[in-house]
Amino acid sequence: MESQLKRFTFLQLSDVHLDSRFLSGRLGLSHSQRYERNNEMLLSLYRALEEGARRRVDAIFIPGDLFDADTVTGPTINYLIESFSRLGDIPVVIAPGNRDYYSFASPYNPKVLQARGLPPWPDNVIVFDADAFQTIRHPLREDVCFIGRAFQKNEVEPRRLLNRPVALRTGAPLNFFVHHGFLEGYAGPDAEIADKYSAPFSVEELESQAFTYAALGHCHEFAEVYSSRGKLIGAYGGSFVGRSFEEAGPRLALFGTVIVGPSRIPECTVEPYEFDNRRIYVAGVDVSGLSEEVMAEEIGLAIQEQGARPGEDIIYLHMEGSYPPEADKSSVVERFRDNFFHVRVADHTRPDYLSERFDERTTEGKFIEAMLEYKRRVEKGRAEAGLLDSNAAPDSVSGGTAEDALYYGLDALRRQKVDVRNVD
Repeated sequence: MESQLKRFTFLQLSDVHLDSRFLSGRLGLSHSQRYERNNEMLLSLYRALEEGARRRVDAIFIPGDLFDADTVTGPTINYLIESFSRLGDIPVVIAPGNRDYYSFASPYNPKVLQARGLPPWPDNVIVFDADAFQTIRHPLREDVCFIGRAFQKNEVEPRRLLNRPVALRTGAPLNFFVHHGFLEGYAGPDAEIADKYSAPFSVEELESQAFTYAALGHCHEFAEVYSSRGKLIGAYGGSFVGRSFEEAGPRLALFGTVIVGPSRIPECTVEPYEFDNRRIYVAGVDVSGLSEEVMAEEIGLAIQEQGARPGEDIIYLHMEGSYPPEADKSSVVERFRDNFFHVRVADHTRPDYLSERFDERTTEGKFIEAMLEYKRRVEKGRAEAGLLDSNAAPDSVSGGTAEDALYYGLDALRRQKVDVRNVD
């Protein structure tokens, strides 16, 4: 028993969202790119599990959202079953989250697998299947227990589940909490998403529990959780692969180690590890007054500063400003599309048409005058109606919409083509 108390290692990964539709974050991948990314997600997971097996970790923790329950396919579930089977006796501990929730129709349910002609989950896979917290002992370590629960539906969980002590009743000195929920104070880019505040808890509530370590999922950025004494008591690995522009930069899994010294007080550490070969980067550039060549240089520098790797990464390019009408901005952007796996453009630029003098007698001049007058009437009418918020009345025309119409019309008159902005 003494040797068992010395060391415990684990691999933690979550929020993989296998078979996700990639609809979030305005990623805008083509069908073939989505297919490729889904395959890459599976390969990344394979590499993580392979590395965990190579290191002979004592457990693998998956605190939720391994797949998207509404879209996951049979081949993906079969792939997971085969991958987990290859781990031998290493326990895979899964706490289903809001996306891969446990229900009568869930692939986690053995009866569903049987009905679909799929093999059962291997014996080393432990899936929490109840709404209440469950405690399960490590199959090979009497000194280790796992505590967790399962979301039962894809809904926000309003309850504070840790505001009272979680009964362990294990007698084990090492108790690992595998949990899908929101830590108050988390400040990642996804913190403000509407359904993120689910199964909320505070650092104080987590610290009050008798857990050795909390493997946390649901929040998509890597974040360590420390007690009031500066001791690591839990961590989010963040999303395992990048699926949206809110998940920029390296995506991570965690390798953790718990060491129990002479004091019998466990000390936890985690090591972030990247398995996805592709990253998403966000770059911004102001093109005001720039010629084509200078514009291309500025875009290239903005992407380079983010550390993006040509041929591999996905770029979200935010462009703003007014550029000379003679500059062909679209051709500049096209130069970069072939250099990366995917480039998505949020175009908030405009040709600087109105800086030039225009002849009011021409068709173009009359069009400009008419549209500017229309914009003034629209803005005045909205102000008088108290519609200051552009989103307040989605069926009404705003000043911004009128201005868009002006510039699109000038595009058509001058260039015989229209560059759609604010979309791609």
